[in-house]
Amino acid sequence: MPDHTVGRESADSVEEPSAPPARSRRNEAFLTGAVYGMLFMLGVMTGFVGGFQHGWYLGGVPASAVGLVLFLFTVLLWAGWSMRSKLAAFTPAAGWLIVSFLFSTPRGEGDLVIAANLAGYVYLYGGALMVLAAVLLTKSARPWTTRQLPGSDPLPD
Repeated sequence: MPDHTVGRESADSVEEPSAPPARSRRNEAFLTGAVYGMLFMLGVMTGFVGGFQHGWYLGGVPASAVGLVLFLFTVLLWAGWSMRSKLAAFTPAAGWLIVSFLFSTPRGEGDLVIAANLAGYVYLYGGALMVLAAVLLTKSARPWTTRQLPGSDPLPD
């Protein structure tokens, strides 16, 4: 018997949306990995430039160290906001931390890139505080405590 309802679709004619094809998920995973790689390299470059440029003073104040620390905070917050993930905020921070650690370690000749002076302390300790603040201030799309575990029942939204 035909369905004579006007302006309504029958329950049988509504199709469930299908899952994205495996190729689309693979492309999305590749793109996400590439973005995280670029965020890490952004952190490395920020640490590299900051390591050599943090020592400029303006009237006795390490102005470039303060500016570089604020720039680092902005980069980390932007990365976390754009990817909606705390991991995205920490990824460039990891690059920055690695470079800053290497630059503050004395070499065999006794040279340091980041010296133990006011500018060096502001750059290193201020940067570490900014890493902590940016990761804590970043909101994840869905916190890890509410994610569905494989094989478990889905949580209601």
